[in-house]
Amino acid sequence: LMDLRQMISTMEVGERLSPERELSVKFQVSRETIRRAVRGLCEAGVLESRQGSGTYVRKQVEQAVAARTKTKLIGISVPTVEWPTIARVVRGAEEAATEAGYRVVLAHDYGKPDLQLSQIRATLAQGVDGLLIFLDWDNVSRPEFAALLTQLSTGTEKVVLLDRYVPGVPIPCVMTDTVRGMYELTQHLIMLGRRRFGVLSWGPKAGIAERNRMMGFQA
Repeated sequence: LMDLRQMISTMEVGERLSPERELSVKFQVSRETIRRAVRGLCEAGVLESRQGSGTYVRKQVEQAVAARTKTKLIGISVPTVEWPTIARVVRGAEEAATEAGYRVVLAHDYGKPDLQLSQIRATLAQGVDGLLIFLDWDNVSRPEFAALLTQLSTGTEKVVLLDRYVPGVPIPCVMTDTVRGMYELTQHLIMLGRRRFGVLSWGPKAGIAERNRMMGFQA
């Protein structure tokens, strides 16, 4: 929540944050939304949670975040940069960002879905102007991730998904046209006289890209 970060930037160091019930009313969002935003700010070091006492503003990190808010930053979250496709996407995004006067904050989760979730919250807490997300495979179907993306779709940050989308979540996604690719491959084999095909698939657990390939195959 950008409004929450702005409010925190005006508070004194060591000042106690209002209870989430009051913040929920103030910003007209659910308590769960406030809870997630506060958790992300704690993970980023902006806030400090003290058991049995409350949540407080931390000086050194708060000042750093306030300074970064004035800097053009684009966050990129990916599973790994070891995949050639993702590496090329990251390189292209960084080149485009540099040309436009932006800087890039890159986070990769080494294939750990929970880590990607916390990394995204921490990146948002830094005050980035936009966020590119290449979802970890397991996060495509996780309810908590869908809830986070739904929250982001109504926020001030600009978010774009890369190659993997979450059904029902209104966030734009830039994807490889795997439906058409599989369709044209199948048509090519048919033109060569092939009539019997075998397709290896993960089945019901398949990711979005693989499901789209099956759509192209069955078209």
